[in-house]
Amino acid sequence: NAATSLSATSRAGDAALGNGTAGTSLLLGATGGDATLGTGTAGTTGTVQATGNASITTSLTSAGTATLTAGNLASAAAITSTGADVVITGASVNVANANAATSLAMTASAGDLILGTGTAGTTATLTKSGGTGALAVTSLMAGSGATLASSTDARIADAVTTNGTLMVTTVGELTGLSGSRANLSSTNGDVIAMAGTNALLGTVTSGTGTTLSAGTSLDVTSLTAGTDATLTGGTITGGSITATSGAISATGTTINVMTASAGTSLGMTATTGDLTLGGVGAVIPERIITRPPSA
Repeated sequence: NAATSLSATSRAGDAALGNGTAGTSLLLGATGGDATLGTGTAGTTGTVQATGNASITTSLTSAGTATLTAGNLASAAAITSTGADVVITGASVNVANANAATSLAMTASAGDLILGTGTAGTTATLTKSGGTGALAVTSLMAGSGATLASSTDARIADAVTTNGTLMVTTVGELTGLSGSRANLSSTNGDVIAMAGTNALLGTVTSGTGTTLSAGTSLDVTSLTAGTDATLTGGTITGGSITATSGAISATGTTINVMTASAGTSLGMTATTGDLTLGGVGAVIPERIITRPPSA
């Protein structure tokens, strides 16, 4: 324990610290090896960094920015900043709990990016790059917007923002965990979800607009937008689609929607196949429903 700063670094191998408390900053670093922290507490910034693996086996809590950086795997049971940002970077990232008073930033440059529970007082940014692995999130809550991007697939159980835009983009599939559906919500802002191949969504809600797109198949159980709802895909399947005070626009090769309710206009276009609509509600009779002529 240190009344001021605590710094432990290795320049030619591994570094380990079981329990460390610093009145100001805490730093554990390893050049040429791994860095392992058990429990750490810092009055200002808390940092664990390594050219190899960097891990927090129990917890790191700091009043300032909490940083976890690895050349290989960055892993943590819990990392928290009570007054600032949380920043996590590695070739692969696996974090059970990440809690930031302000922004949460997580980056995996090559492999998996796995987050159990994440909270951010302001924004959350999760970026997974590289050709292997996936982005997986059990629960994410952000105060003023969240951006989740994957160069492969994204598996998201629940992602919620209070204000701002919730944006999810993926080159591959967008689903929930273990083949289930992804639930996306922005209480007072937009929801934007774009999948390169399939999107399997559960409940999607937005205080303003919602835009959903998928390269091959877009399937959503329930969509409720405060203003406009826009859906684009190969095949589009929907249970309930509502644009409370705006328009619904859906364009796909085939469309099968059970119920659709628009505050203003309702437009659906099936470019090559069937268009099936189980029920329609609109405040004004401005409706466009088209399908290609029979061969």
